[in-house]
Amino acid sequence: MGYTPDILHLVDNSCLKDIGIKAGDVIRLKQNFLQWLNSSASKRKQGDHLPSTPSTPPNKKVCFEKHFHDGGAAQVYGPCIAEANDDVPVDLAFDWFFYCDARDAWVPIPLGCVPVLEHEV
Repeated sequence: MGYTPDILHLVDNSCLKDIGIKAGDVIRLKQNFLQWLNSSASKRKQGDHLPSTPSTPPNKKVCFEKHFHDGGAAQVYGPCIAEANDDVPVDLAFDWFFYCDARDAWVPIPLGCVPVLEHEV
């Protein structure tokens, strides 16, 4: 699984380096993704489909969801995804996902990263 240009601003540089992207390429990606995103090369034909759900409030950046191992889920919002520090428990009863508009789907947060939630900012 990879990161798409529309979420690069939410991904901590160290997460990109951890998946094998060289430091210089991380800088190039982050500096040029908006130019690419606004170009005709990145545009998809607009269909007659309804807008993606869930809709993230305008004052938030990312919709996160906890998918509990025994069923169920809970949504929260936050500004970004960041590299996890050493005190994050490994054996949680849930997995973190974020909603990706480009994929119109919930995407797992990469290993070694955690959501930054609105109350943590």
